[in-house]
Amino acid sequence: MNKEQLNNFDFLDEISKGKTYSLLFPVEEDGIVIAQLYENVLLGIYEDEQFTGEDIHNIYKNIQGYTTGGDKRYLKDKIGERIKNLQRYFLSYDETIQKYALQEYAKQFCRIAKQTLKGSFDPTEIQKICSRLRKALDKAIKGENTLIDWFEYDFDPFKEDLKVQIEYLYRQIDDSVKKLREDSYIKNLEPLELLKTVSDDLAIIQEKNEDLRSAYDETDAMTSQLIDLDSTNDTIVKRISSTTYFFRTIRGRLKTTDNKLNRIRPRIKELFSSLNKPEFNAKTERFIDFLLEESSLDSDKNVVFPEGIQSLIKYEERARLVLLDRDRELFPLKAKKRIAYERDEDAEKLNQVALSTIIKESNLVKELTDKVFGKLENKKTVNMVKEFEEIYNTNSDFTVASKVYFGCIERAHTNPKIKVTIQKENLRTISSTNITLWDTIFQM
Repeated sequence: MNKEQLNNFDFLDEISKGKTYSLLFPVEEDGIVIAQLYENVLLGIYEDEQFTGEDIHNIYKNIQGYTTGGDKRYLKDKIGERIKNLQRYFLSYDETIQKYALQEYAKQFCRIAKQTLKGSFDPTEIQKICSRLRKALDKAIKGENTLIDWFEYDFDPFKEDLKVQIEYLYRQIDDSVKKLREDSYIKNLEPLELLKTVSDDLAIIQEKNEDLRSAYDETDAMTSQLIDLDSTNDTIVKRISSTTYFFRTIRGRLKTTDNKLNRIRPRIKELFSSLNKPEFNAKTERFIDFLLEESSLDSDKNVVFPEGIQSLIKYEERARLVLLDRDRELFPLKAKKRIAYERDEDAEKLNQVALSTIIKESNLVKELTDKVFGKLENKKTVNMVKEFEEIYNTNSDFTVASKVYFGCIERAHTNPKIKVTIQKENLRTISSTNITLWDTIFQM
């Protein structure tokens, strides 16, 4: 399919044709058979990842309820028709050896389904991906062609990996809340135990969300780099817009996860408290009834408690300092009303401008520092006072020139291959300024 045909491709039109949709997304029985074949291939049950028609028939026959009713001939024809349909996208057949194999679509279909159901959480991996993307962007941003390649070959392949972690947390939240509604789960746990389990689950999810937020820090730096880029190329402008929107969406969903947890957890605590109070009151009442029924009076009319309960009560002088411990589960604190602050768009714009200025300055200092050491590699000697004067006269910025000057000295000092000589007897004054520096020579 050439580029022109690809641009004219109508996905909805193609998937609506004939039986295309049903062949791409099989019914439950066919899907389970494909999943079983996929697992058997992974386990190495089939030689060279190839299996016979009989292997497929046996899996169909093991599906509960599938073989109910009908004679054997009918079932064989029915299964044969199913296999024929699966040969469109899921199975390939080699007539020479009369064996089947899974097509690549079937492997991807099962791989994605398995990964989605299994779930995985690894903020460290996300951090590595974001770090690799940032380093690749630093190199690619200098040219239009390299930047387009970065979007297509570096960023696009990892988009799904970046999104799947948040979707996994969303599913975990839903699963935790569903525990409160599932009769089969409630039967195995007391209500208080169930609530504590769900509350602990949500606390773990919130910790994971914080870990994930830290892992995505590099996306802020990439967003700033892309926003600051001045390009007239329509393709690049559109890709920058879609990429920064994607990063904002990721951040938004992380914030939404926090908000969702902040709404759910207080309600669970309230329910926990409501269930706990009646149980505490009931136990107290049962204990009092037990004392009234089992206790007796001796000849001196003193109360004799049942066996196991101490009768002697010892009175001691009350301490001056009393420590009161409030059980947060029995007596939960009322949640304070959250104050919603209005966004100050003017302040945000000023902060964005300030941040953009700092990033540009940092990038300029790095670029000039690298330029100095590039010159040192070529000429084997560099006078930093001259470099300072050149940078200052070019940029008219004392801060940038100072950062480059002292940054170069620090970097050279830690490099054993570079000799740093400061000639205190030679003072140089920067032209048109009152700045005086010692001659500082780098030699390789």
